[in-house]
Amino acid sequence: MQFQVPQFTDVEDKIFGPLTLKQFVYVAGGVGLSFLIWRILPTILAIPIGLAILAGAGALAFIQVNKIFSAMKQPAGSISKKRCK
Repeated sequence: MQFQVPQFTDVEDKIFGPLTLKQFVYVAGGVGLSFLIWRILPTILAIPIGLAILAGAGALAFIQVNKIFSAMKQPAGSISKKRCK
């Protein structure tokens, strides 16, 4: 008796348009925190701090950190090393 094994189990479901739930929470949290900073602080301080928060939230939401760290751990010549004879 054969059973079908599910494929792509590491892919998250898209819930809010093209975003996963985790990406949506990061983006919504960054926008909300930036809005609070804009309302509380003077504009000259709020703009750079708000942009930094939005950039950090966007990086957390859209950049895959595991791929970056695994690429940094590999030795430089290990991808394709051909021997010359």
